[in-house]
Amino acid sequence: STPAWSHDGKFLYGGLRNVPRVIAFDMTTLASVGSALLGRGDTGESGFASGVNLSPDGTKLYAAVVSGNHRHNDGAGAGSDTGEDLDLGSYDLDLVQLDPATLTEVARVSIVTAAALHMKSGLTAISPDGTRAVIPVGSDKGMVYVVDLENMTLLGSVDVTANTVEPRAVAINAAGTTAAVINGDDSAGIDLVDIAGLRFTPITPAAPGDETKYGTPVLYGPDG
Repeated sequence: STPAWSHDGKFLYGGLRNVPRVIAFDMTTLASVGSALLGRGDTGESGFASGVNLSPDGTKLYAAVVSGNHRHNDGAGAGSDTGEDLDLGSYDLDLVQLDPATLTEVARVSIVTAAALHMKSGLTAISPDGTRAVIPVGSDKGMVYVVDLENMTLLGSVDVTANTVEPRAVAINAAGTTAAVINGDDSAGIDLVDIAGLRFTPITPAAPGDETKYGTPVLYGPDG
């Protein structure tokens, strides 16, 4: 996942691609100083951690955690480990809140249960006021989930399947009202999600062929 710096620059947090684990690094000594295995139930070390973010005040650490078994889908047959994409079978996705000082789990909210998820699911954005998280999830449908971080509850979801089944990167504007989601499939579009109203407006690319098949992180400008 995209790593997150502590506000004082002393620590760096990241998630692992093949294990549902979050790791903390001391950037003074350049050494790992702790980790947390966050898979749900008896899934053990199967899954991955994504969307690692700190709250705006730096006191809370969040990670989107996918639990379950995966296989590569590269045309080489079930169970192949040579492909770039993952066809995720029965997976669970949770948003987990951690204490950044100890990596102790504080709270968890279930986002998706027993679903086939794309490997890029879970790239998470936190609103500037720290009250909302927006999580795009790719599956047989494209979904964007909104979480109330003050109570760690799922507020609702937006079905963006009409525009994409692979919503990827996400950013929230400075006002905390709109999330921009970059699509990861051949639609090459952007979904503008009304966070409070749980609805979206699709934006198509300016020129044909501008594919975003492997959508990358997106940022709003300071003025939104």
